[in-house]
Amino acid sequence: MNPKILKYPSGQTHVAWDEIPGASSYLLKLCDAETPDVYVDTEVQTPEHICEEDFDKESVRVIISALDDKGAELDVFSEVIAIAMSSDTHANVISNPFNLNFNAEESVNLNTGAAVYKTNVLTLPGRGGFDFNLDLIYDSSEAEIRKPALYGGSQTTDRSRWHDLGVGWRFDLPYINRSSSILYLPGRGSFPFWGFTFADRSLQDMRLGSGGSFTSGNLRTTIMLQFHNGTSYFFYRQLIIGMADRYGNTIRFEYEAAPLQPAGRRLTRIIDTN
Repeated sequence: MNPKILKYPSGQTHVAWDEIPGASSYLLKLCDAETPDVYVDTEVQTPEHICEEDFDKESVRVIISALDDKGAELDVFSEVIAIAMSSDTHANVISNPFNLNFNAEESVNLNTGAAVYKTNVLTLPGRGGFDFNLDLIYDSSEAEIRKPALYGGSQTTDRSRWHDLGVGWRFDLPYINRSSSILYLPGRGSFPFWGFTFADRSLQDMRLGSGGSFTSGNLRTTIMLQFHNGTSYFFYRQLIIGMADRYGNTIRFEYEAAPLQPAGRRLTRIIDTN
């Protein structure tokens, strides 16, 4: 299974291993290498887990059991694994592993040379742990007002008008780029899709669907994203208009009336689970 363990400055520990064909879930245990102490004992559907427990160890015994859809054991792994330390956060690594981070808010993309600034502007504690954090991002690669057109001249770029903020600025919210069929999720990255099927993605941890009855203000869902843990995201074209967890706790996003470009709708209100 070839597990890897990476610990972040926040105290979180990321455990990941190779997917086992036919496995529908995994039993994961992290134990002290020399004593019977157990730090993590959980069942997950995907071959990775983010541990919130902060255990101060250089290595742990990792026990992973791969189970089929009837709970029968397909494979088992047990070995002491060293814990690697990271100076970055899990969200930043997943979002872009090619970033050079100067501090918590500033980074440079080593692929494109783009400068990125990110800062939190709003935190709403939610019912049942369904919290919401709103970050504001400046990305110099999205700061172009006009770009060369295919047959000469120039054209205005849609990205410069996200949320009707200044050029290059946007809120770090989930969105769908309809022209390139890309789904963006904060902290997870970008996912290409065709129709409602993700391209080159074997994990079944989320799925896209059309329509739905969810509304926010005068906007109605056109695309719905469902996660394996029961959480759903609701989109009106490009824009996120709602989030709901498996218990029905809901966060709504309201926008101004129709502008020239759908992506440029000004975010006017966020209604949290409370």
